[in-house]
Amino acid sequence: MKLYASAASSFAREIRVMMLEKGVEHELELVNLWEPNQLHHVNPLGKVPALKLDDGRVLVSSGFGGRQHGCGQCNTLQNAFSR
Repeated sequence: MKLYASAASSFAREIRVMMLEKGVEHELELVNLWEPNQLHHVNPLGKVPALKLDDGRVLVSSGFGGRQHGCGQCNTLQNAFSR
């Protein structure tokens, strides 16, 4: 699994913290959204967080965050790695 994130994104931080708490092995790629980057190859919207699963699928955030509206990444991680 690979998490594409920006240091300024609170949504990406929330996903990363959840992954660390659940012990989910993952790579982290920090993307500078203010410079040219290749994020559009992963997420055509060019937004973070984007979570690339091991099977190649990519989950992108709705932009509303996990606590209030239940983002796809949060729900997937909760279901897949519940303790």
